Amino acid sequence: MRLTGEVRRDQNIATPQDKNSKYRAVERTARHFNPLRVPRALAAELPYKSQIVQMRPQKKKTYMQKRAVVVGGEERRARDLLQKLTTIRKDALEKRKAKKEEKRAVFRKKMADMNEKKEAREKREKQEYWRKEGRKRQNAEEGGGGKRRR
Repeated sequence: MRLTGEVRRDQNIATPQDKNSKYRAVERTARHFNPLRVPRALAAELPYKSQIVQMRPQKKKTYMQKRAVVVGGEERRARDLLQKLTTIRKDALEKRKAKKEEKRAVFRKKMADMNEKKEAREKREKQEYWRKEGRKRQNAEEGGGGKRRR
């Protein structure tokens, strides 16, 4: 009896590899963090050494800003189409958002009415409870009432 590995080696058969078991390079996108925002009042109270230095905007254009990029006909049409699609999508989203806001307004109004009714009912029930409780206590203080048992 020979081992599977020996048979494969003798017949020059490669060991089967599962596609998902292979190692592959991890591609990570560069992360961009928002700058730290410090309120002016707080920045003014910092000691001189810890003062935050604000970078002034650059006056001269850089090479990358200066160089002209001429867009070809096909690319221009593609960009134009993408821009139109984006505009249509934004418009649809705005309409959807407005519609949702209208429904929310109706719902808020309904909830406010329900809350008002609930508060009024709770107030009524509380007043009724304390009215009954007051009568009970008044009777207890007078010391009367109640049946006598033999």
